[in-house]
Amino acid sequence: MSIFNFISRIIIVLCLLLVIASLDKTYAQRIYANDERNGNAGLLCLGCVVNNPDNAADGNTQTFSVINVTVGLLAQTYQELIFTGVNKPAANTRVRIKLGTGNNLLDLTALGGVSIRAYNGNATAGPSYTVPTLVSALSNNNQVEVGITPTQAYDRIRITVNGGVAGVLSSLYVYDAYFNGTGNAACNTAVDELHGISSALLNLGLNVGGVVNPQRAIDGDINTASTLNAGVGLAGAFAQQTIIFNKPSIQGDSIRLTLSIPQSLLNADVLSRIAVSTFLGSTDNNDTRTLSSSLLTVRLLDLSDNRQKVTVTYAPSQIFDRVQLRLGGGIANALSSLNLFEAQKLIPRPVIRVNDVIAGNVQACAGSTVTLTAAAVPNTTFNWYADAAGGSPLFTGATYTTGVLNAGTTLYVAASRAGCTDASERTPVIITVNQVPALPNITNTNVTVCPGQAATFTVQAVAGTTIRWYSAATGGTLLFTGNTFTTDAVPQNTSFYAEAVTGGTCVSASRTQVTATVSPLPAIPGLIDADVTICAGEVATLAVASPVNGIIYRWYNAATGGTPIFTGINFTSAELNSNTNFYVEAENATGCISSLRAKATVNVQAKPANPILAANNLTINAGQTASITVSNAQTSITYNWYTSINAATPIHTGNNYTTPALYTNTTYFVDAANTLGCQSASRTAVTISVTIDNNSPCTFANQQSSDINGLCIGCSVDNNVLAVDADTTTASSIHVIAGLLGGYAEQELRFQQAGFSGDTVHLVLQTPVGLADVNVAGRIEVALYNNTTQVVRYQLDNALVKIRLLGGNNRYAVSIPATGNYDRVTIRLTSGVASLLTSVQVYYAIQQYPAPVFSPASPEICSGSTAQITAASPAAGLVYNWYTAPVGGTSQFQGATFTTPELTANTTYYVQVSRNGCSGSVRYPVQVLVNDPPAKPVVVPASASILSGQTATFTATAGNNVTIKWYEASTGGTPVFTGSTFTSPALSANKTYYAESSIGNCVNPDRTPAPVTVTAVV
Repeated sequence: MSIFNFISRIIIVLCLLLVIASLDKTYAQRIYANDERNGNAGLLCLGCVVNNPDNAADGNTQTFSVINVTVGLLAQTYQELIFTGVNKPAANTRVRIKLGTGNNLLDLTALGGVSIRAYNGNATAGPSYTVPTLVSALSNNNQVEVGITPTQAYDRIRITVNGGVAGVLSSLYVYDAYFNGTGNAACNTAVDELHGISSALLNLGLNVGGVVNPQRAIDGDINTASTLNAGVGLAGAFAQQTIIFNKPSIQGDSIRLTLSIPQSLLNADVLSRIAVSTFLGSTDNNDTRTLSSSLLTVRLLDLSDNRQKVTVTYAPSQIFDRVQLRLGGGIANALSSLNLFEAQKLIPRPVIRVNDVIAGNVQACAGSTVTLTAAAVPNTTFNWYADAAGGSPLFTGATYTTGVLNAGTTLYVAASRAGCTDASERTPVIITVNQVPALPNITNTNVTVCPGQAATFTVQAVAGTTIRWYSAATGGTLLFTGNTFTTDAVPQNTSFYAEAVTGGTCVSASRTQVTATVSPLPAIPGLIDADVTICAGEVATLAVASPVNGIIYRWYNAATGGTPIFTGINFTSAELNSNTNFYVEAENATGCISSLRAKATVNVQAKPANPILAANNLTINAGQTASITVSNAQTSITYNWYTSINAATPIHTGNNYTTPALYTNTTYFVDAANTLGCQSASRTAVTISVTIDNNSPCTFANQQSSDINGLCIGCSVDNNVLAVDADTTTASSIHVIAGLLGGYAEQELRFQQAGFSGDTVHLVLQTPVGLADVNVAGRIEVALYNNTTQVVRYQLDNALVKIRLLGGNNRYAVSIPATGNYDRVTIRLTSGVASLLTSVQVYYAIQQYPAPVFSPASPEICSGSTAQITAASPAAGLVYNWYTAPVGGTSQFQGATFTTPELTANTTYYVQVSRNGCSGSVRYPVQVLVNDPPAKPVVVPASASILSGQTATFTATAGNNVTIKWYEASTGGTPVFTGSTFTSPALSANKTYYAESSIGNCVNPDRTPAPVTVTAVV
């Protein structure tokens, strides 16, 4: 059969059933058939039996019998459902029968072989009806509930399945038959359900297309659920379940469904595939809504096994007694299953009013009663309880007046319907009982204010208590509500009244009085001097004349308004540069302020311009003076010079200032003053930088420190660094005070490199008296140290210390022999009784290395020859550089032994000793004497003849101071004799001797031969 033909037949049947449905108007407690009888008729039919027949008469809407018949045979099988109870259905009592087809889709043809008829015993009680003429709009595809209304009394219903019609069913499920009795029933609880699927889901199994565990949706257990499966993504593929309630709703009732779906599919598109519809009996209310509709309230509950539990609440606009849930709509791979935990019909909770105002929380005074009224609803009764659940009603009715209350309580009211055993959820009404409050406890019952000001009164806060303020002790106008009350402006002494209120209605026994007292204003302040003159940049001091005790004086820079700049009797302004007015007001203990502020005028006289100097930075050498000039000098302006920016006494007055000799960087300051005594805004500074040459030669001491003995109070060392600078004309000064026994001041000078034993340390000192004077030299001590270890200490009158006067002015060179390794020297000036020596100046300290010893001490050579000179010293680690000049020049050679170039004239060389790369300050001279070579010797006789065994004697002459040496060879060799006359040894053979002349190392290379002829003796 095509879907089109099927839908056409359904529409026709629905139209016919509208008439039948209109007859179904009696509702009461269900009375189920409780017995059964079955059989068959017609041709022999082995398969015409009823399986599980008792299931159709057990009062369980989920169990069923099965009526079987062989299709095509002229045979039939029937089952009678019998009402055996005391209450049997009377005539015109409608009976309903729940049928099903298992996994076969219901249609009109299939149902054509099924008929229903009422019986009273074996007698018929009305006509026979075929099911197609009775089918309900809630057929649900697999299940159907049909109803008939017999016109006669009856006690059973027979359901017959005929097999002789083509296309009819071969089996039929029979669940139950019931009619409504007259007893009360649970109106809000589901009593039955119908479920089914569309044709697209046939034969796919319940887990793909069907309703699993359908009875769990109506078992009253919120934790169990039926499951609607619609797993085929085709349009028109759906599963549905219809929940049936015992009685129809009343306008305002709502439906609540508890569902769960996969959390990941919780979106509007999927929710639109879940539909909810209501019916009244078999009449469709045509109010289908999807879960995405704004008319439905969807609330999320807990999440379990990745399925989101939700409640769906809907208040239909029409009367209903059943609700249908449908899942489907053709979304492949989307929502394919839906759990229905429970379906409930809800009576609205009662709405409670107090004094015609909706109230869930009610305030009452202790000892009073409260009248509560539930909003009227047709056919509804209201029961009042003391508990949220259970218990017996305290009262039944719409309006309930409590007994006298002295403590808070909560009442609960539920709505119930006539003929129903259940009720709505209870509405709680919280009644808070407030004790009558005590009189307000006001912290300041008397407040003093100024004329025209407001007064503020404060009540100690009490939880749950409200304070109301009035202008009268009773009655009157409410002025303010709250713990802190600020009045309007008070022109005169005025009283106000406060009462305490709890719960909005409980009022204290009386009102508490408070009083605002108006205080008079203080007098306008007088000033000691209201017109003051100052110099620009100075402060002004102002004072209140005849101040009054207890009055506060505040100073302002405006006649009215503004912020106080000072509080007190005497006010000192900030520095002012223009005429300024100040104002002072008086305030009494009440806070009342004088009607006006007193005015003080400060006249500001301009200061002279800051001095401008020809130069603000000068540079001089240590010991020089500097001249400073004001370049913007003005008539009638005095210029004062100071040693510091804050010095009080000037050191000089005038446009020009010449400093004393300076040895350190010094800053002077000058300001300008006019005839009124106003000084320039600031002093102009001039900095004189004193150049100290610190590039000392490496043998000079270049670091220093000083020490004053603790007993030597008033002793000092001045210009310390001038003793270690590179300027030998500047000096530090050591000062002591005469008569301080044991006191001293000393300065330590540290060398750039360590010195060694054998060195000499030279100091240049200057004293105010000659060192030859009595007790003078002994007051100065010098000492050598190696770090902190003393090497040697001398007084200057020690014979080992060499002192040499350097011209006049008592300036001396002091030489100190180093007896060990050292790196510093100290100069100490000690104090003594009536000593003439109270200071000593220290110019510098220098290291002198041991002088070299030359070998030969006075070398002589021939003109055109070289000389070899060796320098030696008792100290190790010294290096020698040979120069041709006493100062400057370039080193000719470095080393201990120096070979000169060939010399033709007397020449002086200078040796400078260095240690560790540091050259000494002295060059030591050595002179080479250059002589012309002597004449060739004249030998007499020129030759000699002798007999064998005899000697020969020769005499050679070559000039004064000439040395004659005799050799056996014309060149080289070793002399055999030195002297003018040479006698040979006894000779036995011819022999030639050679005479050589020399002066020092100057040798005539041409030797004179002296041959000897020896004659043998025969």
